[in-house]
Amino acid sequence: MRPKHFLAVALIAACNGGPKGPVVVAPPPVDVPQEQRLSTIRVETTPDTDVKKAYAEAITESALPDDLADSVDSTSQGSGFFLKANGKLYVVTNHHVVGGSQKAKIRFDEHTVIEDADVVYADDHFDVAVIAVPEGPAQTLAHVVSLTQTPAGAGEQVEASGWPGVGDALSYRLTAGTISDANFLVPGESKKDTYVQHTAVIDPGNSGGPLFRKKTLEVLGINTLSFTDNHDLYVAVPSAIVQTVLDRAGAADKMSHDSALRRVALVSTCRDLIQEISNTGDPPKETIDILSDAIAAPLGVVNWEARHVKRSHEDKPRVDAEALKDLEDEAKGGDVIEYLRPYAMNELYEDVRKLGAPKPDGCEQGIVQKDLDDLTERGFVRCRVDFAGGKSFRTLKWRLEQGHWRLMSFDAP
Repeated sequence: MRPKHFLAVALIAACNGGPKGPVVVAPPPVDVPQEQRLSTIRVETTPDTDVKKAYAEAITESALPDDLADSVDSTSQGSGFFLKANGKLYVVTNHHVVGGSQKAKIRFDEHTVIEDADVVYADDHFDVAVIAVPEGPAQTLAHVVSLTQTPAGAGEQVEASGWPGVGDALSYRLTAGTISDANFLVPGESKKDTYVQHTAVIDPGNSGGPLFRKKTLEVLGINTLSFTDNHDLYVAVPSAIVQTVLDRAGAADKMSHDSALRRVALVSTCRDLIQEISNTGDPPKETIDILSDAIAAPLGVVNWEARHVKRSHEDKPRVDAEALKDLEDEAKGGDVIEYLRPYAMNELYEDVRKLGAPKPDGCEQGIVQKDLDDLTERGFVRCRVDFAGGKSFRTLKWRLEQGHWRLMSFDAP
């Protein structure tokens, strides 16, 4: 005999004309703070081996203090979070966390680590980098969040999630605050680009971590900047910009697998370089991001010496004290590579200025197609550029790094 409560249910269903459809069981409530924590991971990078070697050798052989070479081997650490785009799983973080590295370590916790995840795209202007999570068991551990479709508003409550760490130990932190300015102009940056200013405390290890709408898994932006001279003033890259960078990362990924698209992108980058180095006047600054760290290392240090090292009557080097202090301060933060890269452009600029104007169609005509077709095997693409009516030329050697073509050498005949 059935229990009475089953009978009551049957009678109610009959009175209502029978069952209307399947019973919908409500999903269990989401533990938002726990999901925020699980979606936020630690990102670690070190400079590529060839870059570390080039910088260390150049510093050691120069008149610069040898201990500056120690900073070249430093590990950069920050935070990141999981997003899906075009059916692929990515970790999004700050560009300054990955630097010029082609690989990143993704640390889920103290026991689960992906050692060599590819940095598929980096945007220096917006300080956003995209890391591909490789296929495998680790993908099942990823807790994915989403970019908000509703922009942040002034006065809105937010939470900053990240792994600032305590000493060498991993340490997670979630802090709360309020949006002070949803369209903040960063001093010294483009007035066309606005960011999210908020009061949720972040430390350097929070760089690249998500800024959540309070008590949700909606990401309003990426925490990227704090002002040490101002209390409770922190800045995040807004979600709309993050989406733009994700779209570019998808295009870069497609380009990396298509020889025809690789050629179009290389020609465009080569033209930008030729246009800049053809200018008269001061050395250009806009093309710094076209240079690979592999070329910036030796040229940067040598040229830094030329500008800031004086010789005494005994022919002993004397480093300009103010310039050296600036360099040492940067090196303490592990940024010696970024500090020296701009000087490499001066070296190229001076060399080209002696040769005369380059031929404008050199980028289209001088590319070695076999290098493009076999890029994975060769690792670089050569392009010959003629100068001054073809009487002289240089061979530009390019490498695909972080979704961009970077100049890795500039060889004389």
